[in-house]
Amino acid sequence: MTKPICILSGPVFNRSGYGDWATNVAKSLIRYNKFDLRIAPQKWGVCQQSRQFLNQLTDPEDIAVRNCFMTSNKLERQPELYIGMSIPNEFVTPAKYNIGMTAGIETTLCSGEFLEGVNKVDLTIALSNHVKSVFQNTKLRKNYPNGQVEEISLKKPVEVCFWGADTNIYKQTDEKIESVESVLQDIKEEFAFLFIGQWTSESKFHDRKDIGNLIKTFCNTFKNQHKKPCLILKSSGPNYSITDRYKMLNNIKEIKNSIDGDLPNVYLLHGELNEKEMNALINHEKVKCHVSFTHGEGFGHPLLLQTLSGKPLLVPEWSGHLDFLNKDYD
Repeated sequence: MTKPICILSGPVFNRSGYGDWATNVAKSLIRYNKFDLRIAPQKWGVCQQSRQFLNQLTDPEDIAVRNCFMTSNKLERQPELYIGMSIPNEFVTPAKYNIGMTAGIETTLCSGEFLEGVNKVDLTIALSNHVKSVFQNTKLRKNYPNGQVEEISLKKPVEVCFWGADTNIYKQTDEKIESVESVLQDIKEEFAFLFIGQWTSESKFHDRKDIGNLIKTFCNTFKNQHKKPCLILKSSGPNYSITDRYKMLNNIKEIKNSIDGDLPNVYLLHGELNEKEMNALINHEKVKCHVSFTHGEGFGHPLLLQTLSGKPLLVPEWSGHLDFLNKDYD
């Protein structure tokens, strides 16, 4: 029997949160094996591809994803299902049934364009209850030149699909990985706070992860102490270039130079880690606590991965990550 055609459009193999999510969804659909899957890979801003040479892939699941890439825009019939993974104002409806998957917007209300996008598709799948509530609670008025006023609110269904973690990889472990050990051996402190996330803004104090204020607060908190902890930033901009690395280092330097006193060390870990290396970093004995000053998360996948180390996690009590953090441990 002919399988239904499913088009998945999203930033598959992209080095970003949406990229990791889209790649996981693609692999899940392949394992599900119910559709004739066609993947239309998209860019995500200026973020790099995480798989630069598609003809040199070795992982069987990565190869299966690559083999589903569309080579032509021509289809033998209208797709039965379309899944678009993006922000809602980019949702389209080319199939008989259309799903939009989104991390939404990390605030209390969304724009009219976002609501119109959600109302365009048959179903929206949000990453967290926080995102769903933003769509449900937003009510706007649209004024037309002829004086007509339209009330805009959520009309279509929104469901939440939890983004999980591979617990075969991310878990408590004492396993040592040489590449991680060789880097962390140069850190003299035995007590480190670890932050994981992209520094996405040109301004030092206006990125959504609020890395600049994390550094500033950390330095002010522990300055002039006899025995100081350190802060490790596993961070980069949209790529892992040398230029990007020096920009990150300069940001850290400028923030520290604005503070008087004997300051704690702030280390930058800049570069790509595979999943086993990332889990080894999260579990390293020098890392005693995980921290983020994020302004808001559609989900906060790195935070979920960090919780699996069993170590304390310090984050704001607001937004998407509250779906998986235990409030009893406030």
